[in-house]
Amino acid sequence: MKNVIKNLVILSAIIFAFASCNSDDSSNNTGTVKVQLTDAVFPFNFVTEANVAVAKVELKTENGEFTTVFEASENGSATYNMVTLTNGTTAQVESTSLENGTYTEARVTLSDANIHLSNNTNYNANIDANTQTTVTINPPLVVEIGQDSNILFDLDLQNSFSFLGNGNLPWMNWINSITDITGCSFTPHFRVCDLDQTGAIGGAVSVSGANIENADVSIQVDGATVHTHLEADGSFKFIGVRNGTYAVSVETENNGSTTENNIVVSNNATTTCSLVIN
Repeated sequence: MKNVIKNLVILSAIIFAFASCNSDDSSNNTGTVKVQLTDAVFPFNFVTEANVAVAKVELKTENGEFTTVFEASENGSATYNMVTLTNGTTAQVESTSLENGTYTEARVTLSDANIHLSNNTNYNANIDANTQTTVTINPPLVVEIGQDSNILFDLDLQNSFSFLGNGNLPWMNWINSITDITGCSFTPHFRVCDLDQTGAIGGAVSVSGANIENADVSIQVDGATVHTHLEADGSFKFIGVRNGTYAVSVETENNGSTTENNIVVSNNATTTCSLVIN
């Protein structure tokens, strides 16, 4: 099936998940923070690599100062191919100690971004990627002594990498041919949350009884659209979804669209749903 590119885009979503685990030394006030990365929706038919280089990750403490939880080595940033991280799959970026308390903001510094297409064409957006992004953590991250905590950074690739076509205009709909792509730009879009105060939505989509892949699946979270894509077996998963009631929508290139309403999400649980397009 042809690829979906909306304003494109890449989330997918980069997700960095920090896990604050039990400390071996109960006499101090720190926990262990593990930094992980994940992805979401993307035009996989045309893209073999969507690389993002993370230079630094910081969290804002209760006294208003930022503390560093990850910083790349002097030799360069930590680079991740987001195409390999989809539908809840994560890659650990770092493990470090973090002072107990509540963290309300996150600051991410990126140093590079580039796209490799399946026809061996490469586009480098490193100039655009050299930026620092500050995002509210919602719900805030709570780190307690002797308790596990996780923070999720979701970089929405669908809204971060924008493919360009003739006239350098972003593509708003499905791209019919890889030769239509003439370049890309990059503006990072993150959402960040305390993963332990959220749940997940998982399920599958079928068209006339058959599985489809790479169709765009979306939900609304805090007023923003969060995307993912269908795997080869028609399955999908959203993680880091706050308690509440959601509508799951799927849009295909040639088979129409559908929406499943009243999907209820609870903490630390995965709600399943099936969407059928006849």
